[in-house]
Amino acid sequence: MRAELRQIVKQADLTERQLQWKASIVNVSSSQGLAAEPGFPSFAASSHAIVGMTRTSAADYIKHGIRINCVNPGPTDTPELEASGSKEKYLENLPLQREGVPEEVAAAVVFLLSPEASAISRRRITCRLGMVAVSLLKSAMTMCVRHPGC
Repeated sequence: MRAELRQIVKQADLTERQLQWKASIVNVSSSQGLAAEPGFPSFAASSHAIVGMTRTSAADYIKHGIRINCVNPGPTDTPELEASGSKEKYLENLPLQREGVPEEVAAAVVFLLSPEASAISRRRITCRLGMVAVSLLKSAMTMCVRHPGC
């Protein structure tokens, strides 16, 4: 991500009238980056690292017109989840009794890249339990309206 950020900053400065934001970056981590479960120390550590990198980079680069956020999906219906042998274990602990689907994670990413999310930076959006956490999105938007530059 460092190389991409340097390139964005090097690009010609645009006036505020031309474009308020030069770029928006959305990193994808995992719900393990928010609260780790036993048996996954390396996965949890790397997920926490992505969340930390997102928040720190967002604070460093917002002055350059770059918004950076993170999406943290929970168990998602992918071949990897099926192959892990853990699918049933996850499903029995989910209130909706189903895993998420990739399209739900993509919807959160698309939202964070869209103009509707122009006031959101340095946030984590959780996609868990088979749905995008709409209340979290609304909470983040409300916080950013109250605290410009968040």
